[in-house]
Amino acid sequence: MNKTTAGIWVAGGLLFAAVSAQAVPMHVTHLWHMHQPIYYPYETPGTIDANGRFNFSVQGVWDGDRIQCYQNWPAGAVGMASGHGGSQMSYSGSLAENNKSLWGDYSGWGGNIRNARNNLKTSSGNSRLDMVGIAYHHSLMPLTSVESMRMQIKLHKEQYQEAWATGGAYSKGFWPPECAFDNSMVPALVEEGLQWVIVDNGHLFRTAEDFTWSSASSCRPNKADVRNGSSTNLASTWVQLPNVWAPTKVLAPWSYQPHYVRHVDPVSGTVRKIIAVPAGRYEGNENGRGGYGAFKPENVWGGQIAANNDASKPMLLLCHSDGDNYGMKNSDAWNGQHQAFVDMCNANADFEYTSVQDYLAMYPPNPNDVIHVEPGSWIGIDGGTPYYEKWLSYENRDGVMPDMWSWSVLVAAQNRVFTADDMENSYLSGTRDINDVEWGLGNDTARAWHFYLNGETSCYWYWDFDTANPWDGNPTRACNLAVAEAQKVIDRNPGGDNRGPSIFPPQRLPYNPGGLMWTETSNAPSDFTVWSFIDDVSGVQSATLYWRRDLDGQWPISSTENEVFAQGAGVGAWQAVNMTNDWWPSVKAALQVPDPSARAMRYRGTVSGQSECLIDYFVEAVDNNGKTNRSNILHVWVGEQTGGTGGDVVPPPNVWLRGTHTWPAAADVTDADPIYLNVEAGPSGTVTSATLGYRTDGGAWIRTNMAPNAEWGSIGGQWYNLQLGPFAAGTVFEYYVEATDGSTTNWDNNGGANYSLTVAASGGESSVLWVGNVGQTPANGAITAADPIAITCESWPIGASTNVALVYSADGGTSWATTNFAKTGETNNNDRWSVEIGPYPDGTVVRYCVSGTLPNAMQSWDNNNGNDYTAIVGELAAFRIVRNTPQIGVAGTPDNADDAFDFDTSGGAATTAGASGFGSFGSIYLNCDDTNLYIGGTGVALPSDSQNNAYVLFLSTDTAAGSADLQALSGNPLGLDYLHNVTFQNPVFVAIQLGDVYGDHFNSANFEMYLPGGNNWGQGVWYVGDGATTFSAVNNARLSQFVGYGPDSRLAANWECSMPLWTLGVTDASGLTNLYVSGLIVNFNAVSNNQYISGHYLGAAASLTNDMPASGNFEYNLVHLTGTKVAPPAMADETLGVPNSWIADRLPSNHVFTGSSDCDGDGIPDRHEYFAGLDPNASNSVLRIEGIGGGRMQMHKSGGQICQYVLETADQVADSNWNWTARSTLASTNGEVVLPLFTASNLMMRVKVVPE
Repeated sequence: MNKTTAGIWVAGGLLFAAVSAQAVPMHVTHLWHMHQPIYYPYETPGTIDANGRFNFSVQGVWDGDRIQCYQNWPAGAVGMASGHGGSQMSYSGSLAENNKSLWGDYSGWGGNIRNARNNLKTSSGNSRLDMVGIAYHHSLMPLTSVESMRMQIKLHKEQYQEAWATGGAYSKGFWPPECAFDNSMVPALVEEGLQWVIVDNGHLFRTAEDFTWSSASSCRPNKADVRNGSSTNLASTWVQLPNVWAPTKVLAPWSYQPHYVRHVDPVSGTVRKIIAVPAGRYEGNENGRGGYGAFKPENVWGGQIAANNDASKPMLLLCHSDGDNYGMKNSDAWNGQHQAFVDMCNANADFEYTSVQDYLAMYPPNPNDVIHVEPGSWIGIDGGTPYYEKWLSYENRDGVMPDMWSWSVLVAAQNRVFTADDMENSYLSGTRDINDVEWGLGNDTARAWHFYLNGETSCYWYWDFDTANPWDGNPTRACNLAVAEAQKVIDRNPGGDNRGPSIFPPQRLPYNPGGLMWTETSNAPSDFTVWSFIDDVSGVQSATLYWRRDLDGQWPISSTENEVFAQGAGVGAWQAVNMTNDWWPSVKAALQVPDPSARAMRYRGTVSGQSECLIDYFVEAVDNNGKTNRSNILHVWVGEQTGGTGGDVVPPPNVWLRGTHTWPAAADVTDADPIYLNVEAGPSGTVTSATLGYRTDGGAWIRTNMAPNAEWGSIGGQWYNLQLGPFAAGTVFEYYVEATDGSTTNWDNNGGANYSLTVAASGGESSVLWVGNVGQTPANGAITAADPIAITCESWPIGASTNVALVYSADGGTSWATTNFAKTGETNNNDRWSVEIGPYPDGTVVRYCVSGTLPNAMQSWDNNNGNDYTAIVGELAAFRIVRNTPQIGVAGTPDNADDAFDFDTSGGAATTAGASGFGSFGSIYLNCDDTNLYIGGTGVALPSDSQNNAYVLFLSTDTAAGSADLQALSGNPLGLDYLHNVTFQNPVFVAIQLGDVYGDHFNSANFEMYLPGGNNWGQGVWYVGDGATTFSAVNNARLSQFVGYGPDSRLAANWECSMPLWTLGVTDASGLTNLYVSGLIVNFNAVSNNQYISGHYLGAAASLTNDMPASGNFEYNLVHLTGTKVAPPAMADETLGVPNSWIADRLPSNHVFTGSSDCDGDGIPDRHEYFAGLDPNASNSVLRIEGIGGGRMQMHKSGGQICQYVLETADQVADSNWNWTARSTLASTNGEVVLPLFTASNLMMRVKVVPE
């Protein structure tokens, strides 16, 4: 049976080609890290400088090149990509906050990044510039706590949606500051919805048993981390990288492939997993020296490409570096060198520019491929030591130890802030507005978090012993501010401390007990001391170090015994050591460090008498109220640091399974329905069979083969289906699935519980009907005014529906008609249907959807996920005018406060065309209102090292007579007069000259470009229509150019222009049915009246009468330019928070939409129907919860609006508010929400609707 509709068979409609087993390129991408801290808690850069806090200008850190890094260059770089090409960028919250203080609202300076993130898409539909998640204040996360990790991410999410205009969306990927990672971070990342995290691949290949250590890289790894077997186990080879600093060999392909990493909850044993995306330890370090100009993948890996030998999981080379320091603080790295990198990837079959998200879509890691990653950071700081030496330095100058002092202060503040959050206005609960924390608003708890999270800034630990500047004192300053706010809450709630002590992640000395650390000549003592900072607002009663010995010295990935508090068969009993405390360090730096409001003591305990063994250990602390807290369990090998502890490492089964489900959904199966069972298995081409095991009513198990289904799209595998039943009402049906490649077998048995459903009574009639697989002939773009339009669809089960209808409108939704399909046969267990409509005049847009009806009147619809299908008669438009009124900035100096790119970009963009050439138009958008047409661009990228280039746009329309060329016009501006070497397929009426941020608001025929005495090229908006002999200014046109870059920051990255609609011969933009936009990038050099023209252009096509010059530019040759067509705007209405598209698609055109209008008369206003995801034309559309039980909630919904339903629960009231917590989501189709396990005796539950 062929089912491809999203939500019925293939969740999300995964329609991608299977991966073929052939040679594939190495995929190359980047992580560009951007960050500036809050330099002095909690002041803006301007205030810091005014107060003289540093011996340098903090505002001066934002110099010209860094401004380009933060505003323009990354967007321009990814704009050069094609296909899967894209990069990642981390942008800390404190950086964006500082930028807002310096430059104003995000929309002004962030426009290019917004555009690259939101509008530049890879061939898989992902962002070419993936703005990955990061801790807002750049905390060194492994040395903090799960609670503050989550709050740093929550805070970043809050800013992210505003800064980058994402509508609430967040990246699936995460960059941990300093690339510092250990598995204690996994719960926080998973709970915050992240799917992958970047890790330095040195912490992968150092965990292989046959890794050859070098003192030039880092300390020796502890054997407890050497758990992944040998290169042989990992089907990889050791490679010495040439032409790059690489003091050790690397392991390929294994340490360049994404894998899962896990965290085991030590109490419950719950396993959480996330994908670890490895970044090239040595390659990223080199790339940071200047991008492709410093690191050329083909020079390093070209001779070693044979190591990329796994076609089902090719190597991913992720180059991670700062994007605003060293060689990346350079125009050429982002422009010329990045273009050279893109060109190399396009020309060299061994390399492909690919974003991480695209790579993971094509090559998702096997869920069973779980590895161990050693703790640590990237190599460029302290060699990436697994104990974070740069931020946890033992350096002691006369008793002063800045790092240790600051951590002791931070732990004490942490406990007070967390306790305040427990007492009032909890932000950890996820029920309060994180905007309060971002800006320190509203209540004392929010302000406490605001200051505390700032105190975690890793930069404060970076510049130790700098007595001229306040770095060493900044953690204490921030913590004092936080404690002052938290203490107000604590004082209002005497006796309300229900939280145990805060425990700093336990550290040990020596790090490799009984073994070597560096190049010393003798082994360290086997006895080792564990220490931690511990504090509680109610006082610490005791602290205990617990340790136990592993019985066989092995800790295989397949076992969790060493990671849980419970005693298993392979580990000994816990031994207890009372920890002693002291004030350490004992000396505070005399300068720059204020007295702390609170500080934690150090607690120490020693494990002695052990040798050549694996030790598990943790710290437990009890406060004076009897409340307890425990650290994570840590692990150390005591003895010689050779070999590994992974046991007999066996690679995970290559076979994987995912997506196991039934259709109908388990709660919907009745005795009238067959059950269709489905599973996706892979890798593609290796699975020899998939098998279903099932039983009914606890009887004997039956095994039967599932059939492969090549019709369903799979990423790297294949779907398998099986039909069983119907079964009698009351039947309990249990099942599992397994797959094999002939040598290894893997299975999905629902975590050991098997899948189960109970068949319900139906009353004799099937309630199952599906319609879909809608097709159309001719396709859009090929329909002429003489063609009827044939619509086809399919329904299932065969014979279930005798009434399948087409519902359609040819007048924009003003009126709708219905006509029945005729059955034409059967295909893949589906009924096939067909109907013809039309023909229609050229330009008609026919909207349509399909409905099927059962004898019991139940209906099923396919309306293209709420968007309706469209048949367009005549030529297709590439993009559309959108109704919106951008605010064109006032006259004045560049980058005025009101200069912001505020176009509505939902109509799509025109972008640069041409295989070669210089410069980029960025993204061009068109808006309109009742008076004006607006056209603007963002992300413009002329060569930033030159003042010799500019660009011009042309508008063509059949409502105003245009010119086929400019040869009949003469005079100023010379930039147009010197364009006799261009002709137009669509005669042009208006020309817009652009390039200089000072070219604002006026039409200057004698404008000197970029500097006094510069080229007299001109700027402005000009008539160039038929019959004109001179260039005349368009009356009442306005032009604003802003966000300067390049020499003297004169080149404009953004621009906005408006002109009256009557300029183009219309009074309503809907009359612009044949509007075209085109453009050229030029160099000021001219021969006679022919200007030098780039090979990059704007439009549908450009051609020469001669061959293309070797330079890749049109040069002085005659160019024939064809414009890109722009569709007129859709209808507009008062939205009251409801999208215009929803009003246009779902309500009759003669219906007046207001806040209380009710089209279907069911008592639910239209506006409320949108927010509930219902049908405003159907009085019987409903949303209801039908039942809760068995760990599941059954929800029924009718109406076509796409939305998500979020299950939320609450179990207590604080400050007059329920502590609502989001639990799970469900798409807008009927179905089940699987309820989490609840421990509360009483629980409130609600479903929140989140429309798109």
